[in-house]
Amino acid sequence: MLCLVLIISILAPLTSYANPNTPPSITILYEEPNESLRTISNNIHAKLSEYNIASEIIGIKSMGELQRAIILSDSYIILYVFHGSEEGILGGSWREVAAYIEGSNPKHHILVTCHSDSLASNFALVWTCFVQPNQHVLMRHQEL
Repeated sequence: MLCLVLIISILAPLTSYANPNTPPSITILYEEPNESLRTISNNIHAKLSEYNIASEIIGIKSMGELQRAIILSDSYIILYVFHGSEEGILGGSWREVAAYIEGSNPKHHILVTCHSDSLASNFALVWTCFVQPNQHVLMRHQEL
């Protein structure tokens, strides 16, 4: 539910300015083939649909797939639903994930991933990081 509140708070100011033909969208990336993460992603997608927020779900199996999904995304927000460790996700490092995010188009990145607080120290650009008690991080790119 926290993710939904964060997403709506990010999108709410845009509703009066957004082009109705191309509303802001959300890409939900989840670690595949994990059924519990797929279920969480599907539940988030269903809840977003109730609020008429466009979203798509993409299962990710490798760092290469993650990089392509992040770099090629034209969504306003990417939501990451992964199992994480102190080292990173999908066998890759948080440094790699930070590089993918910095090279991406989406304005906001929300991570629902254990140990995602380790990601914050790997950014070269200016980001604001909101660390939740359960180790989830919301990052919003700052306009320079």
